Amino acid sequence: MNNLTEIPLEYLQQTRQRYRQPKPKVKIMTVGVALICNNAIVMASDSQMSDWETGITDRDENKIVRIDFANGASALVARSGHADYSSQAVERLINAAAAERLDEYRKPAELANAAVTEVKRNIIEELQLQGDTLVHYFAGHSFTLMVAYYFQSEPYVYIIRSETAGPTLMRGPQPHAKDRTRVAIGCGELLANFFLSSQDIADMQLGTAIATAIYAVEEVKKADPRCAGPTKAAYTIPVVSRDFPEKKVQTVLMSREEVEERVQRLNKFDADFKAEWKRKLTEMVYGVAREISESGITASPSLTQLRVDTADTDKKEPPDSSR
Repeated sequence: MNNLTEIPLEYLQQTRQRYRQPKPKVKIMTVGVALICNNAIVMASDSQMSDWETGITDRDENKIVRIDFANGASALVARSGHADYSSQAVERLINAAAAERLDEYRKPAELANAAVTEVKRNIIEELQLQGDTLVHYFAGHSFTLMVAYYFQSEPYVYIIRSETAGPTLMRGPQPHAKDRTRVAIGCGELLANFFLSSQDIADMQLGTAIATAIYAVEEVKKADPRCAGPTKAAYTIPVVSRDFPEKKVQTVLMSREEVEERVQRLNKFDADFKAEWKRKLTEMVYGVAREISESGITASPSLTQLRVDTADTDKKEPPDSSR
């Protein structure tokens, strides 16, 4: 075959189908965070969901839900990625948890992983995906669940990604756990981790951790237009009780009013703090400039020193070439 016209049409169609990566129909462009503080696990997320085909945007999607177990235990689940598929996985997880006891530390993560696996299996059977087409489809329709809970007074956070096998333990007492105090998911993951990297989350109390999680999501929304909508927040805390360790947990989904009140306070504090920071920075810059002016230096120290060295060299007599 010397040119394109000699390539069979059937071959071109097969090649196009093989390497075409379909766009997700509905995508949650999420930022979701989980903070493991001194006495609680706090979750916060944005609430925007976009339909790529219709362009319709829902700015009030609940991306954090509570799951309840048969023995009264509970957990929090946040989701990101493909909206339809992640929603199906969460629904399956809620139904499965209602019939199970939280009697083993991996139980919520395993149930979440089973829900994700079942959703993927149904997709494969319905669309008859295989080979490269299957890989490309899930690359463009991926989703993630983040599960947070307490078991026997120990905090656990797992990540379950549709494109990988099995849950990843991000926080727990086990030796192989990553032992993180913050976990983020979604397209705003890097920004959220950046905003939270300087915070001493492990020593925070519940109130401070809630404000910090909400603040991180609010800052990501300012920087990433794909994350928007009212911020949602929730927390789970161990409750003092002598009986049934698996029941020593209280899980709360915060109301819109509770979150909005904190957002308003944070915005005022942020504005005041930035104004004060700007004032101090201006004073510092003018102070440095004044010191430079009074000392007679007209350039940076390194450049000034270079000029002095050059001047000293110019004053020296040239070596006697007759020697």
